[in-house]
Amino acid sequence: MRILRGLVVGALVLAATPLASVSAAYAAAPGSSPLQTADMLDAKGTYYSLFPRRVLDTRTGTGAPKAVVKPGATVRLQVGGAGGVPTTGVAAVAVNLTVVGPTSAGYLTVFPTGAARPNASSINFAKGETRANSVIVALGTDGKIDIFNAVGSTHILIDVAGYYADATPLPDGAAVGGQLHPVTPQRLIDTRTSWHSMLPAGAAARVLIDYGPEITPHIRGVVVNVTAVTPTADGYLQAWSGDWGEQPTHSTLNFRKGSVVPNQAIVGTVPCLVLICGEPVRQQIMVWTSADTHVLVDIVAIIDDGTLPDGLRFEPRTPTRIVDTRTGTGLTKALGPNTAATVSVPNASIPAQTRAIAVNAAAVAPTADTFVTLWPWSPDETGRPDVSSLNAARGTTVANAAITPIGPGTGSPSNAFNVYNATGNTHVLVDLVGTFYPGTAAPAATGAAYTLIPHPAVLQQR
Repeated sequence: MRILRGLVVGALVLAATPLASVSAAYAAAPGSSPLQTADMLDAKGTYYSLFPRRVLDTRTGTGAPKAVVKPGATVRLQVGGAGGVPTTGVAAVAVNLTVVGPTSAGYLTVFPTGAARPNASSINFAKGETRANSVIVALGTDGKIDIFNAVGSTHILIDVAGYYADATPLPDGAAVGGQLHPVTPQRLIDTRTSWHSMLPAGAAARVLIDYGPEITPHIRGVVVNVTAVTPTADGYLQAWSGDWGEQPTHSTLNFRKGSVVPNQAIVGTVPCLVLICGEPVRQQIMVWTSADTHVLVDIVAIIDDGTLPDGLRFEPRTPTRIVDTRTGTGLTKALGPNTAATVSVPNASIPAQTRAIAVNAAAVAPTADTFVTLWPWSPDETGRPDVSSLNAARGTTVANAAITPIGPGTGSPSNAFNVYNATGNTHVLVDLVGTFYPGTAAPAATGAAYTLIPHPAVLQQR
């Protein structure tokens, strides 16, 4: 596995909405990507990005009865065949899970229909809060998933963002999905320092991604952590490619006035039109806000077109708690201020070829406003990246999805990653939801080596 390092280019421009679609040469039909053909690779574990679609909204009766979900109740949702997800050939889906108006603090657990409910949480929330979290979950019986509500009553929304293929053989000529390439986590946007002003309500930021001519043309998606910082009113952010000529109706994250709210998102990309962004062609995503707010975007991985070497493929797993500092699981005690700890993932929890893991991480009852960062352990003691995996206010419980490579599979420590807490003391939970293993991408093309070259017309970078 290669972790891409070096300069990642980020640019911000205001854009009115709705947005024009890209040219026909680059446009993909909703629910598909212009990827390689099936005779080159099998599709198992590869990712297919979808235009975000809402498949569950208990406020309107979409996907489930029109009613609040009671305490201890489970919603069974048909995902296979909904929102652009195929009825067959799907191992897992990437969704955005949102709670609206919960009557008490609590949590939801999302798991495959037919499987036993795991001792894990997919999202944690406070009373009255509207909060979202990214979830990757395997499909269960008949392409369904279950959503369990622990306490209190709440409305639940689910927006589907994409899916991972299973081992079902592809028909001739069908497209093969993308593979994951972890990058050195890096902040693409921080409006506090790049603009010294907020992203205004009703405007979108165009985020440009450029890893050089050998890589950029093959990027079809990014894994980013998006954070709203001190918004002036309650509202929400949307992240999407900017393609297909329409703005989605989904929300990537919801925020309250004055809060700091993160959420990880897997977002499809499209090339930015030369007319707008100039040469060379760079990939883009868009981030739109309903209220004035500062915005942070941290990139942690790219998803390719299935052709770059050293890509990783995904295998869903039953959610398993590998860290709970309250019980001494994985780490023996709460993390103090400015403290990092190393977690070794038990060998029994992951296959031998695992190179990265997908997790849901949570900070529980921090004694001060803080942020938590996850990053891979390395024998050369690679430093902590200047990004956050989740942000939590004093006394709250906040979860966020994360994807992180793990350290060597042998030696000491084994299969390891680091967890850092910035301020105060906090308990930390980490639930393992899937693993990434080496794929079978075509060998690297001959010619120039991968280079990370910034474009001279960058508006801001960090």
